[in-house]
Amino acid sequence: MSSNIGPVKLTYFSLGKIIGRGGAIRFLLQSHGIKFEEEKVEFSNWMKLKTDLIESGRNPFGQLPVVQVGDKTLFETNSIISYLTSVIGYQNADAYNLHKQNAIVDNVTSVKAKWINIAFGPAENKEAGLEKFKETLPGYFADLEKAYEKFVSPGKLYLGDFDKPLGGDCETFATIYDFKNLGLIEPGLIEKLPKLNAMCSAFEAQPEVAAW
Repeated sequence: MSSNIGPVKLTYFSLGKIIGRGGAIRFLLQSHGIKFEEEKVEFSNWMKLKTDLIESGRNPFGQLPVVQVGDKTLFETNSIISYLTSVIGYQNADAYNLHKQNAIVDNVTSVKAKWINIAFGPAENKEAGLEKFKETLPGYFADLEKAYEKFVSPGKLYLGDFDKPLGGDCETFATIYDFKNLGLIEPGLIEKLPKLNAMCSAFEAQPEVAAW
């Protein structure tokens, strides 16, 4: 698989130890040895950049993340992941195995979107909404473990039995990473789920991920 896809630049918000929607993209690039420049945008500079994205046509929707690959500007997280998966050499992979990755991308991002809507929604509903959301997570991750049991063979780590993580694995790890840092996942929850724990441990063993 190719790690030489041209100069790559990931632009996303500076969120401290929270990685947000740019996290899965970052982990995908790192896992496949793709060197990339990272621009972390401070919120004080966001409106200026948003206007530039729209007016220049780089992203007509004026949202982040944005990834520049050579002369191509990519936007919308799941589509960015799909494009990168193709250009690093998986365009001819088994379609059903790619489906396994894509299905988990869609599912996990929908759960993350629920958290975003609560966390950045009306202040008067936030505390109660976050507590209710937190209560759903043990059941959700138990279901996600079952999906990994279905889509990952014994002795393998990643959805579809790929040799390296792709979008579904990267999105799952990024979401667990953030939910742990946000205090949404109780200590020890993921460690009780063998498939998810093994996959997360493999990510954490990567020097680039550990250093980040």
